Amino acid sequence: MTQINSLSLLKKLPERIQRKTAVAAVKAGYEEGFAAGVKSMSEPINNAQDDIAKIISTVCEVCHVSKDDLIGDVKTFALADARKIVSYMAKDYCTSLKEVGRLTGRDHATVSSHIRRYAELYSNDRLFRSKAIEVRKLLKK
Repeated sequence: MTQINSLSLLKKLPERIQRKTAVAAVKAGYEEGFAAGVKSMSEPINNAQDDIAKIISTVCEVCHVSKDDLIGDVKTFALADARKIVSYMAKDYCTSLKEVGRLTGRDHATVSSHIRRYAELYSNDRLFRSKAIEVRKLLKK
């Protein structure tokens, strides 16, 4: 697999191909590069990116989904709920929704929607609330 070295090259590709390229990078073991916005695979990752990587791992564990599916295009209720939890938890570690989107493979509008839906589901859905609480407990350890 060819290593992606610049964000400008990635931006020239259609969005669907960008996501597939990012998923391929994750599958190839370049999770750090993807978390860094696929800028450079050798670029150091800051604390927010480490925290979001930990959030993603924890949510995958609690919701029983894979990282590939979480970042990919698959649309199921379980994955949608997991993505909402990741977006909500990640907003505490980033300065903007755009940054959360960049680190999670979504755009800022999707992240904003996830955060709104998280609040609705947290108050109305017992199963969703229990998963969110468990993720929060595991992250505090």
